[in-house]
Amino acid sequence: MEFDRVQTIASLSFDKEAIPEEFIMPEKEQPAITTFRGLAPEIPAIDLSDPDQEKLVGLIADASKEWGIFQVILLPNYRVLVRNSSNSLRKRKRIWPPPSINYQFWPANPPSYREVNEEYAKYTRDVVDKLFTTLSLGLGLEGHVLKEAAGGEQIEYMLKINYYPPCPRPDLTLGVEAHTDLSAITILVPNEVPGLQIFKDDHWIEAKYIPDALIIHIGDQIEILSNGKYKAVLHRTTVAKDRARMSWPVFLEPPGELVVGPLPQFINKDNPPKFKTKKFKDYTYCKLNKLPRRREVWVAQMMIKRFMTDEDDNEFLDTQDFLSSNSFRSAESEFCKIPYASDYDDVKGPLDIEDGMDSCIKSVGCNYP
Repeated sequence: MEFDRVQTIASLSFDKEAIPEEFIMPEKEQPAITTFRGLAPEIPAIDLSDPDQEKLVGLIADASKEWGIFQVILLPNYRVLVRNSSNSLRKRKRIWPPPSINYQFWPANPPSYREVNEEYAKYTRDVVDKLFTTLSLGLGLEGHVLKEAAGGEQIEYMLKINYYPPCPRPDLTLGVEAHTDLSAITILVPNEVPGLQIFKDDHWIEAKYIPDALIIHIGDQIEILSNGKYKAVLHRTTVAKDRARMSWPVFLEPPGELVVGPLPQFINKDNPPKFKTKKFKDYTYCKLNKLPRRREVWVAQMMIKRFMTDEDDNEFLDTQDFLSSNSFRSAESEFCKIPYASDYDDVKGPLDIEDGMDSCIKSVGCNYP
């Protein structure tokens, strides 16, 4: 069964205690089994208006290194703006910079739609500038370095609306599977329905959201630029049984032609580049289509060998166990960031994912299903 829109799924009259089989996750990914139920640490909450700059830089840097995610507490007037904006923002679109905005597809109603969007974009830019500055200072760089390396004033602000309808069996499925964001930074505004989970210390823990705060995700591009000093957060989304969850993320993405790689300040003989340097559009294509390149196959082999044990250091008995594990998720999230293999530089173009996985998995003695 195929569905074009999530609203179609929501409107169907399923059995109140059943969901279509294709939406049931493997046991090792089902939230009822994998969500940590003990006493868990909470995502750092940081007051962005703190006048102590040194303290603020330290808090954001520590959160970005240890968590890859933190919450920004807002000033009261900004809280009102965020709340009003979340009630008006609709559809996936670019909201900055102006040359990338296509007003033709913006709705005429409500009349305040464009004004609210533009005001929200302006506020978001103020927050983003402060985040980039503090993240740079936290790495011992001048304040402008990270923003310029991610595209400067050409960074695109892509607003997306996520809608997760009520689900009769939230214990069996996910709203969004585990992933890291391919952006530089993601700024998230959720509604009051919880659902964001973070993979931390080998556990999936639920994010406790502070009302009217902004949730800041470190994305792949910041991890790449910092050569791994800052961590892109591995996260997923659960669904609720009786309530719809919505979120409004703004993805800060470099221009497609921008070449992104580890900054030279973090590379020396003792610290080689951990990630490849490539155009952002190529990185996006690779990650979204999960297409390795032939010259990366040998690196994939090494990645699989590295991750072919579970969280308790037990070897996986078969490939399917590996493919449905958090270890594979971690390997997969790293795959598009690893350096090119010079032995394969003469071979160009993408490799079909099944062909690539077949080659890689066979190389470590498994039978590809």
